[in-house]
Amino acid sequence: MNKTLCLVSGISPDKIMKGLESAKKHIQNDSADLSVFVEFITETMLEQSVHEITEDFWKDPKTIEQSLDQDLDGLLHRKGRVVIIQSYIKEHVFAIMRGIKSVSSRPGDIIFAMLTETASKWTIQEYLDHLKEEHDYMKTHSPENDPDMKRM
Repeated sequence: MNKTLCLVSGISPDKIMKGLESAKKHIQNDSADLSVFVEFITETMLEQSVHEITEDFWKDPKTIEQSLDQDLDGLLHRKGRVVIIQSYIKEHVFAIMRGIKSVSSRPGDIIFAMLTETASKWTIQEYLDHLKEEHDYMKTHSPENDPDMKRM
């Protein structure tokens, strides 16, 4: 079984639960089981490196139910909704994205990102800022107007 981690900011735990239930419906029967763990980003995590957060999490992974049992008062409440996904199975990433979008009233406002080696060196704050900047840019710029984009 392959494990997937979602680092979540700005989305309510009940929406994440519903989105992950929906994601399981998007997984094809012949695919590996979808086993998702969730870590809700808190204010205290902002200055930690992404790698440190994920490494610490995998030392003692929590189910989403265990994550929800934690004190959620310290959750990061900020403008913007972000789901950072660490997974080796692309089908799982897309299923999670579709599932969470399907239960959202504003799916286009959610920033989805796959964890990269470069991003793992940044702090959570740096990564969230980068993702927000990228998301804002993509909302206002069309790829076909970018001279650096390859023509198909």
